[in-house]
Amino acid sequence: MNNGKDFDLKRTRRVSVLVAVTAIFGGMLGGSTAVFAQANPPSTPSQDAGSGAKKAEQAPAAPSAASIEKGKALVLAAAKAAGGDALKAIHNMQVDTTGQAFAQGQTVDVQLELTIEYPNHLHTQVQSSQGNLQQAFDGTNGWIVTDQGVIDLPEEYVPEFKRGIALAGAWGMYRDAMDGKIDAHSVDEEQVDGHKVEIVEWASTSGPVKLYFDAGSHLLTGAHFEAVTPAGPVQADQRWSDFKTVSGCQYPYHNTVFHNGQKFTETDVKSIKTNITIDPAYFSKPQTPPAK
Repeated sequence: MNNGKDFDLKRTRRVSVLVAVTAIFGGMLGGSTAVFAQANPPSTPSQDAGSGAKKAEQAPAAPSAASIEKGKALVLAAAKAAGGDALKAIHNMQVDTTGQAFAQGQTVDVQLELTIEYPNHLHTQVQSSQGNLQQAFDGTNGWIVTDQGVIDLPEEYVPEFKRGIALAGAWGMYRDAMDGKIDAHSVDEEQVDGHKVEIVEWASTSGPVKLYFDAGSHLLTGAHFEAVTPAGPVQADQRWSDFKTVSGCQYPYHNTVFHNGQKFTETDVKSIKTNITIDPAYFSKPQTPPAK
């Protein structure tokens, strides 16, 4: 297996662009009408005007019992609005999407097939003018398959896969919330594009994620978090909109992703299938030589 030091995805421009495209697609399909590109960026230590020394950062206060109760109630309200018990009947889904990715100064037309087997298996297949690429996660390890071979992803990408699975329509997160497996608390309320949104901070395995729930529909319309990418950590924002009913559940058909406030992808869902027959080999790493 390749280790982190061997994870050089910039060996060719084409592979680098494809990986950048795939990194944000690993479960992040949907869209949003609200703008959260600059929502709550991480703070940096301030400088003392006299000495130039950094002031000590204060640890955030622990959430109150009331904020925890409200946060969980907001997530559960969203789960109910998105389908409730119908979500638990979804064992897997396959989503076909088209759109554009904006990476390294290029605009790339892409077609993506995303397959998720709950609770923790994911497979994506990207077709674009830059070539074809597959990415998969078997619940423990992740890898990318290009025409150059198989690239094993470092361990730090595992939380990225898990968050991607959870936020694909937010179905994975809703399932966990209904099972009492979510750690979240209410943060604030805002007016965004004339709509009131309730903000909840979710303590995911990948780090804190701010979730934005539309106060009218209760559905999740945005998220903000720090993401790991081949170019380093970025402040990522997702916007979800155009919700449609799929197997009794609500799924956002339009998705926009921003990295550090710049539009990174914009995509639309073309079709969704649920509870299909999937060969387990679909989530198994191909027996091909490692990429060179």
